[in-house]
Amino acid sequence: MRTRLFIYYTIVIGIICTWFLLFHLPTDKKIQLIKQQIIEKQNRLTDFNQTLAELSKYVQTSSNLESHKVELSSRLYSKGEILKLFGQLESNAVKNNLKITEIIPPLEELLELNKTVPNSEEPLFLNITLKLEGDYINFGKYINQLERASFFRGINFCRLSSPPKNPTGLNLAVTFKALLGHIGENK
Repeated sequence: MRTRLFIYYTIVIGIICTWFLLFHLPTDKKIQLIKQQIIEKQNRLTDFNQTLAELSKYVQTSSNLESHKVELSSRLYSKGEILKLFGQLESNAVKNNLKITEIIPPLEELLELNKTVPNSEEPLFLNITLKLEGDYINFGKYINQLERASFFRGINFCRLSSPPKNPTGLNLAVTFKALLGHIGENK
């Protein structure tokens, strides 16, 4: 009976060892592999969630930068219009045989324009002083052209003088108000 009991125990232990080696170990390895895959997927999901959270911040920052870009571009547009105006004033003077010695925009107005964001409802104005050299007839033609320009909004000051060294030549100083954004168009 002892030998039978020993044989039964040996068979049971053999079956348990066989079950452990054939079924439990491969299943346990699969379970460990699945757990590792789950951990990897959770890490990727956490990273994805962080990316989504940062995406809203990115979109908001991008939107803020775009609006800031539009604001800066509108300021550049105003500066570009001023430079275009100066170029047109100079080319008209050359066409009328006049020499521009100075173009003086008031510094305070330029600083204010730099702070102001152009709005389609509110026009931007700039007072400009021109100092020219030439003769009466050419001054008259130039002022006539200036008054017909679309940007012209009125003369604030005008002074004619004759330099002591050149009695036939004249100096003209004229200050006028210009509407920005309508340069190159005629009334």
